[in-house]
Amino acid sequence: MINNNNPHQQPFNPLPPSSLVQPSQFVSPPPPPPHQLTSSFHVPSGTTSSKKDAGTTKKKGRPSSKTSTSATTINQQPQIQAPSSSSSGMVASSSSASGEINEGEYSFDLPRTNVLRVIRRAIPEEIALSNDSKLAFAKAAVVFIMYLTATAQEEATKHKRSTLTADDVLDALDTLELGDYKEELVRTLHQYRLNQKAKKDKSTKRKKGDEADDM
Repeated sequence: MINNNNPHQQPFNPLPPSSLVQPSQFVSPPPPPPHQLTSSFHVPSGTTSSKKDAGTTKKKGRPSSKTSTSATTINQQPQIQAPSSSSSGMVASSSSASGEINEGEYSFDLPRTNVLRVIRRAIPEEIALSNDSKLAFAKAAVVFIMYLTATAQEEATKHKRSTLTADDVLDALDTLELGDYKEELVRTLHQYRLNQKAKKDKSTKRKKGDEADDM
C-alpha cells in the first residue's frame, strides 16, 4: 500500500505493454566455446625437426605405389594385335615364301596355248597381246567356268539329280542370259557325240574282227 505522506517515496508507474520483451524477440545466448584439450607434454624442437627430416628422406628414397602405378600407366603404350592368319586369308590372299601370291580357288590356270588359240580366233592377226592381258584372259576364263558350273549345279539340284549333264549347262546359259551362245554349244556338243559314237563303233568292229580271226 502506497503511503502518500512519505515525501521520499516515488509514485509507482507501471510499464506499458509495448516495452515488454516478446517471446519472438528473445535472443538465445551464444554457445560456449568448444573444449580444447591441451597437453602438458613438451616436445623438444630439435627432436621434431629431426623426425620431419627423416620422414622427408624416407619419402624421397621410396616413392609411393600410387605414383609409380600412375607413371607406369602413362608410359605404357597400347599394343596392336596382329590379325590372325585365318582372318587375313579370308580378306586377302596370302603370299608364299617364294613371293608368289596364293590366289585360293583361282590359283590354277587353263592351258595358256588353248586360251590364246581362242583369243586369236576372235581378234585380227595384227593385234598384239601383252603378257598381262594374256594372264587376264586366262583368269577370266577360269572365273567364267566356275560361275557357269555353280549355276549348272543349281539346275541339277532343282531337278533332284546329283550328276551334272550337258542339259544343265545349256539351262545355265539361259539363266545367265547367255542364250545367244547356246546354239554354238549345241552344235559343238552334237559333233562331239557323233565322234564318240564313231570311235565306239570302230572299236566294236575291231573286237569282232579279232574274235573271228581267233576262230
